[in-house]
Amino acid sequence: MRISPALILLALIGCSDKENPSYTDDDGDGIYSDVDCDPDDPTKPLEDADCDGILTTDDCDDDDASSTSKLEDADCDGVLTDDDCDDSNEDSTIVVDDADCDGVLTADDCDDSNVDLLAVADDGDCDGILTDDDCDDVDALSTVVADDGDCDGVLTDEDCDDSDEDSTIIVDDADCDGVLTADDCDDTNPVMPLEDIDCDGVLTIDDCDDSNVDLLAVADDTDCDGVLTDDDCDDADSTMPLQDTDCDGVLTIDDCDDSNVELLAVVDDADCDGTLTSDDCDDNDPLSTTVASDADCDGVLTADDCDDNDVSLNEDDVDGDGFSTCDLDCDDNDGSTFPGAAFNQSMTECLTDGDGDGFSPDSAFVFIPEEFCYDVDMYDTAGDGWHTNTLDFYVDGTLQTSVTLVAGSSGTESLCLTASEVEVVWSAGSFASEIAFAIYDDGGTLLQSASGHGSGTYLLDVNSVPIINQGTVFSEMVTGSVAVLDCDDTDSGIFTGAVELENGFDDDCDGVIDNDTNAFDDDGDTFSENDGDCDDGDALIFPGAVEFENGLDDDCDTIADNNTNAYDDDGDGYTENDGDCDDTDFFVNPFATEVINNLDDDCDGVIDNTSGTSPDAVPDFSLPDTNPSSPTVGQNISPSDYLQEISGWYFIKST
Repeated sequence: MRISPALILLALIGCSDKENPSYTDDDGDGIYSDVDCDPDDPTKPLEDADCDGILTTDDCDDDDASSTSKLEDADCDGVLTDDDCDDSNEDSTIVVDDADCDGVLTADDCDDSNVDLLAVADDGDCDGILTDDDCDDVDALSTVVADDGDCDGVLTDEDCDDSDEDSTIIVDDADCDGVLTADDCDDTNPVMPLEDIDCDGVLTIDDCDDSNVDLLAVADDTDCDGVLTDDDCDDADSTMPLQDTDCDGVLTIDDCDDSNVELLAVVDDADCDGTLTSDDCDDNDPLSTTVASDADCDGVLTADDCDDNDVSLNEDDVDGDGFSTCDLDCDDNDGSTFPGAAFNQSMTECLTDGDGDGFSPDSAFVFIPEEFCYDVDMYDTAGDGWHTNTLDFYVDGTLQTSVTLVAGSSGTESLCLTASEVEVVWSAGSFASEIAFAIYDDGGTLLQSASGHGSGTYLLDVNSVPIINQGTVFSEMVTGSVAVLDCDDTDSGIFTGAVELENGFDDDCDGVIDNDTNAFDDDGDTFSENDGDCDDGDALIFPGAVEFENGLDDDCDTIADNNTNAYDDDGDGYTENDGDCDDTDFFVNPFATEVINNLDDDCDGVIDNTSGTSPDAVPDFSLPDTNPSSPTVGQNISPSDYLQEISGWYFIKST
């Protein structure tokens, strides 16, 4: 029951001991003006309890000034008519939660803009088909029960059995016999291949093996061994001809070739090459030679064998190095071993050269090449040169160079050759009678000389022995020695006498790595040329060494004798050794002009000693620097700190 404010006011007035003159009721509605919604209208608040301006008859809740009115909210559910799906039903949904006002909230509606689409609860994949009639209600593209009874994804018209989801389909099994078209002998006949399993055209009852298309009918292969009666040694025995394929009476296990009736049994020809054991060099190798064609059975026929009675010698080059054992190849299984392989050591000895550099790691008697140098004095009495006459220099049997007098009456040719043997040969041309020559070694020793012989075309040597065309004039050879010339036969750049490189290897096989290169510390001071050692032949010279007065750059800073008394530090032309008493000041040296500056400018041991009077002399004194912007503020300074004398004139020093 609602108690009106007027009654409450009357009760309060009745309880008062004395009437309060401040209480008035201007509109006479029984409610004091100070608590009246409208003190000039006697109907308020009697007809508008919550004083919200809406009469009680139109107010959904006249005790709540914030409530809706019936004009805007017919069912008084707090939702305005425009936002209410049914403003006559206070339990209806609202537009903000149910856009299509179908009674299904947006979160549960398949499409809240389409009143025809169902709720997710009734149509899981929202395809418009109820869950009970949908084969797969999470797949919008799935079939429906009405069109696909077994829900196997194949429509009833295309399904051999629409009540069995595992049944075949018509497109793959035309006769719907459960056998796919690709495997069916006749896909228009449901009894095939039931009566002919291997589909070979022979019914099961007549087929030797109806699971094997290669096996024939009993009528053509009585023993059903897969061999036709006409080709079967014994068509009543299924093991024949399996045990004797060529039907020659020799069982397969004993027959060299059971498909060739002419080949013998293994007992007479173990390797079945058609050669009887007694004449076969190797009756376990069908490719072996026969005794008749290879007497020593070394695999090389008699016609090609340098000794057919010695199995170790033959013309077969096994390792492909161009030499056979008949050619004295001492290891015909190693292509890097053959006569002359180490050609820089020997052209004939059988040695190993794995890296092809002409040197072998094996110890052998070899000629170590040396340098031979010669001076050849040439003369021509006619003064027109040697014409076609020459002295030919051969190096280890190969022509290296030729010497001739091109023109004039005389000339000298100098040359050096590296070889094991040098041979000088005379090649005679025209006018040999005009010619003379002398050959000297690099020590000036005469080795050979010869001159023309009258009007003939040949020369005479110092012993008056004729030297005719292509005659040997002189030859010499280095002494042979035993040496291991290749310390790494896998690298062609490494051998005794090779050039040592900066590579961390002993290229010249002398037992020392990188010697004779800029990477090696020659003088033992722990610095190499690569480390900045400017003289790797002197152990006292290296980067950081102590600089001495010796005219050398001891510390390798490119300056000799710096930081010593022999060096002119200030560049005035005088060192401490020359009497420079301050080698840091260009203007102080034994021949400088003495000025008044509190310094011994001329290094005579006396400060400011000057002769005569100088009107420009500036006495030296000290005063405190009080200029706050000066770099020497607070210090005692003198004129010499700022002035310098040049040719009798004083100038301000540059700062």
